[in-house]
Amino acid sequence: MQALIIIEAAGKAQAWGRILNAIRMPSLVVPTGGHICRFPSSLFPLGIDLTKGQPLDPGRRPDPERARAILDAVSSVPSACPIVIATDNDVEGDVIAYDVVELILRKFPNRANRMVRLRPGPITKEGVRAALASAKSIRGSRLVSDSVQGRARAVTDRWIGSTFSKMAGVPVGRVRSALLGATLMLNRAPQGLRGRPETGEITFQARSAMGGRPFVARVALTGSEKPELLRRLIRLARRHSGLLVPGAVRPRASLHAAVAPRDGTVRPFNTADALAYASRHHGISAPNAMRGLQDAYQSGQISYPRTDSRDMSAASASRVVMLGFSCGLSGLETEVLGTEGRVNPDATSVTPGAHEALHPVMALSTVNTEKLRQLVRRPIREPENGWTRQTIQELMTTLVARRAFEAAKEILLEPGNWSCGNGNVADPEDEKLLRDLEWQREQGFTYPWTRNFGTGVRSWPMESVLLELMAGEGIGRPSTYAGHLRTATESGEIEPAAFPLPPRPSERGLRSLKRIPRSVWDPSTCRIIELAMENPANIYREDPRGRIDDRARHRVLSWLVQIPSDMRAPLQHALKMSMKATDTGRAAGMSGRPGPVPAAAHAHPGEMPEMPMDPRPV
Repeated sequence: MQALIIIEAAGKAQAWGRILNAIRMPSLVVPTGGHICRFPSSLFPLGIDLTKGQPLDPGRRPDPERARAILDAVSSVPSACPIVIATDNDVEGDVIAYDVVELILRKFPNRANRMVRLRPGPITKEGVRAALASAKSIRGSRLVSDSVQGRARAVTDRWIGSTFSKMAGVPVGRVRSALLGATLMLNRAPQGLRGRPETGEITFQARSAMGGRPFVARVALTGSEKPELLRRLIRLARRHSGLLVPGAVRPRASLHAAVAPRDGTVRPFNTADALAYASRHHGISAPNAMRGLQDAYQSGQISYPRTDSRDMSAASASRVVMLGFSCGLSGLETEVLGTEGRVNPDATSVTPGAHEALHPVMALSTVNTEKLRQLVRRPIREPENGWTRQTIQELMTTLVARRAFEAAKEILLEPGNWSCGNGNVADPEDEKLLRDLEWQREQGFTYPWTRNFGTGVRSWPMESVLLELMAGEGIGRPSTYAGHLRTATESGEIEPAAFPLPPRPSERGLRSLKRIPRSVWDPSTCRIIELAMENPANIYREDPRGRIDDRARHRVLSWLVQIPSDMRAPLQHALKMSMKATDTGRAAGMSGRPGPVPAAAHAHPGEMPEMPMDPRPV
């Protein structure tokens, strides 16, 4: 037995065991089954304490069965055996890693020197070897810093959910309420949002007067269109559905820069982009698409699937371009795809340690390149027997790879002007509609796949509209999109509206919103809270050497002092009542939370200095 490997999902244990044996590192693989610590299911007491010097979340305890399985595994291996914490490389995985270390060191404090944190990549021979090579001792692995956000998030969601669920008499969650509130604002006060998500599209295709590829005009729908104009556009598109519209488009020929061909690019997918695309164009639900991304990642086909970035380092861009060349594609450029060092407002450099945009990561080999070549080149069609887990995995790999290859090429868009010519357009109003559209076509090399831009009207599924709304308003995280969308669509609180209007709160949803303060469901409040919990660039001055309870408490206090009083007052009252109930229980003989993790588990031991009462950004 060479090591004890602790992972998250039980479904990965067999794959880990098989690969470890293949690389001649036989090890005991033990899954945690997700979080090993959690708050009780009852709403009260909260189990939260904001008193300085006290545990922040004394009500959050290890699950007895999961804790026993981990401790039994540690007991079964020699004391010199390395213990590898290989939980996922995300916020939840960081929290689980800290909890596992804390649990083990309470009983086996002498094992600290044998414990390492590993951030798993693709579950392949190459991926496991690379992850093992980069594993770091828990003493220097930023174990505390990496788990602060997750601990603050757990306390935040517990506090808000318990307080306002009790107030409303219905389930209330921070993200759930913000999404419901965003749909209300989308219909009644869209000016308060960052933007409007697409609910569908109308496309027109016309021949070129000079020959060559047809021109396309696309009208993105958001529900804000003038009713009469929309009615006429839909009628015209449906009349010529699947056909070229009458008339022709003549390319603009002028030395004036305003009508010259325009250069542009697309960006690789982030998680929200990939899920929305699969929903819009292939009818795949967000949970199934997310599972497909995860399966593709674990099999070593794509990069880490939970990311909100569309940026990519130069090294990753170079590998994608090489993969594209191996698939027979040309015209791809590393400088176009990569964003490292690029200075413009539309692209940011990749932060070290951040998850990049989704992209293919297959190792260059004859087998891999042939497989990828077939995936990206063959037409996408729903299988006769419907989508299966395997075919969804292949679909998501295909969508991610195609988009990354498209993003590696500069696009030259040629504008044009539509004219009736010899075409028969019966209605003069239709002539004006077609003349006023923005017509363009792509010049140069085209890929062996194309999106259908034929004339027609398309509506997007409600789920994809909500997903774009969440991503645009900063509601939730890539790792939780699918779960929150499932809750939202199954709750009965959001309902579709007549096309192309966006989804709206149902009567049930409106009743829920009326029972809680507006600040709870205002998306801007959700963004305030997210920023404080993430605390990028230490904007809320925080001692990086502080202990985890102090640092997480500081982040909770940071958003608490910023939210409106109509939300803050109920939270403070609920905390006061909860602590009174907790004190009563302690007086009656209730046991407290076990003591803190030994100092050996902390990468930077030290005490937090006195925190300001108003920890606003500096």
